[in-house]
Amino acid sequence: MESSNNSGNCAAKDLKKFTKKYSNLKEFNEQFDDCDILDIQFYKLQNDPEVYKQISSALRKCQNVTQLKIEIQNSQVIDQLVQHLLEGIENYKDLTYLSLDFTYNKMTDEGVKLITNALKRYQNINELELVFQQNEQIGNEGAQGVADILQNQHCIKKLTLDMSSCQISDKGISHIAKSIEKHQNLTKLNLKFYINQLTPQSGLFIGNAISKFQHITELQLNFDNSHINGEGVEKIAAAIKNYQHIQNLNFSFWRCEINSEQGKMFADSLKNFKNLTSLTIKLDQETGSVGGISIAKALENLHNIVELSFYITDLNLEGTKYLAHAIKNWSNIQKLKLDFGYCVIGKEGVKQISDAIKNHKNITILNLYFSGEKTIGLNDYNPIVESVVKYQQIKEVSIRNLEISQSDIQTIQEKITKAHQGIELYL
Repeated sequence: MESSNNSGNCAAKDLKKFTKKYSNLKEFNEQFDDCDILDIQFYKLQNDPEVYKQISSALRKCQNVTQLKIEIQNSQVIDQLVQHLLEGIENYKDLTYLSLDFTYNKMTDEGVKLITNALKRYQNINELELVFQQNEQIGNEGAQGVADILQNQHCIKKLTLDMSSCQISDKGISHIAKSIEKHQNLTKLNLKFYINQLTPQSGLFIGNAISKFQHITELQLNFDNSHINGEGVEKIAAAIKNYQHIQNLNFSFWRCEINSEQGKMFADSLKNFKNLTSLTIKLDQETGSVGGISIAKALENLHNIVELSFYITDLNLEGTKYLAHAIKNWSNIQKLKLDFGYCVIGKEGVKQISDAIKNHKNITILNLYFSGEKTIGLNDYNPIVESVVKYQQIKEVSIRNLEISQSDIQTIQEKITKAHQGIELYL
C-alpha cells in the first residue's frame, strides 16, 4: 500500500499513516481501532455469518481509512458472506488503495456483482487489486462484473487482476480487455489468468488492449496452462515492444505451446527494454532451441538487471552460453534463479554458469535447478560452491536436482554452512 500524490479529482488526502494490521480474529475483535491504513488477513476463517457480521460491525467504526486490504483465503467464503463485508466498508469514501483477496473460496458470479455494485461509490482509487483465484464457480459473468468495476473507475494507475483457476473463456477476457484499454495512464498492470479455458483469441484481446500504453513500468502476465498458445503470446509480445519505461517484467506462459518463431518475436521485444531491473521469463518446451537462444541472446542488451528468474525448457548449450555471458556482465545482479530442469546443458553448460556467477559478490539469493544429468559430478559443481562461499551478502541458496551421492551433497552443505552461518540452504 502506498499513498497517492495524484492531482485533480484523483487527489488523496494527507494521511496520518496510522496503520493497523490484523491476522487473528480474536485480536481483531478485542483491539480493533480506527486508522488510515487497514490490513486484514484471515486464513481458514470460520464459515459463519455471525463472524462476518461482527467483522462488518467493527469496520463501520472506521472513519479515516484511505488504504484498505482485505484478504480472506481458504475460508469457504460464499456470496452472502461477501455482502456482510461490503456493508462494513460502505462509508469508506476516501479510499485510494483497495485490495480484495478471496483466494480459494466458493464465490460465484453473483459475489463479483455484489463487489461491482459496492465499488461504484469509490471514485478516487488509484491502486486496485482484485484476486478471485481458485473460485471455480466464477465465470464469464464474473469477468463482466470485473470489467464493469474498471469502467466505473477513472483514477487507476496500478491494477492487479487475478482470476486464475476460474471458469473464464475468451468471452470473459474480451470484457476485461475492453475495460483495461480505457486506463491509458496505467503504470502497473498485473494479469493472472492461468488454468482457464482460453484460446489465441484471448491473446489478441489482451494485445490490442495494452498496445498503446505509454507509461507502464511494471508488467506481470501469467497465463500458464491457459491454452492461449503461441499465436496469442505472439500478439502480446508484439503489443509490448515499445514499452520504453518498463522496469519490472514477468512474462509467464508455461504450457502455451510457443514455437521458435514466436520465441524470437518475444526476444525482439525484450531486447528493447533497456531500463529493466527485474525480469521473470517462463516458457515451455515448445519454444525450441532457436527461440530459447534468441531470448538468451536478447538478455545481452540489458545492463541494469538486479533480479532474474529464467525458465525456458529445451535451452541448449549455445543458449546457455548467451545466458551466462549476459549474467557475467550484470554488475547489479542480486537475485538469480535459473531452472534447467528440462534442458541438456552438460558439463560445459554448468561451467559457463559457474564462470558467470563467480565474481558477483553482492548476490543475496541464488537458486539453481539442474537437469540431473548423471555425467555431471561434484567436481563440476564445486566452482559454484566456491563462489557461494565467497559471497558476502548471500542469504539463500538452492542448488537442486544434482545426480550426485548423498555424501557429496553433505560435503557441499558443510562448505556453505561453515562460511555462512544461518543461511537458508536447500540441496
